Amino acid sequence: MTSAAAAMAWVGAMQLLGRILFAPIASRFGHREITAAVFLVQALALAQLAVLAYLPSVIPLVVFLGASNGMATLARATIVAEIFGAANYGSISGAMSVGSTMARAAGPVVSSLLLAALGGYPGVFWLLAASLVIAGGGVMLTQADVAAAPETASDPGMAP
Repeated sequence: MTSAAAAMAWVGAMQLLGRILFAPIASRFGHREITAAVFLVQALALAQLAVLAYLPSVIPLVVFLGASNGMATLARATIVAEIFGAANYGSISGAMSVGSTMARAAGPVVSSLLLAALGGYPGVFWLLAASLVIAGGGVMLTQADVAAAPETASDPGMAP
């Protein structure tokens, strides 16, 4: 097994660790804060990819990327309910998945264009890291508006 394959295998293992640690960390610090932190740790992992040739070890990269990707799966689900409430969870979550699926579909083409425009992978990784920092900041700037969408609004049996 090559070292790259071993690193990818350990990224998968670290995803499990991230999922296990998500609930206790989120209960202590809050879902909005953990979601922003996930974006920032992913940015840190991509920054490490940008300077990979200069790093003595890939272990921090593997831990940060794997754990943050594992937590991201759970963060996407919980942050929607925290910010928008449970009443429209399905439609909002569905709209978010359309956007992320479109980004994944466009990713190979866009990253190839960025690779050519920026002259190499380090530039692409720095740009992606910067976008994740912006996303983390955006999460922290959102305000919950659960009062506008009460959970009982869709249940006609529940009188106000």
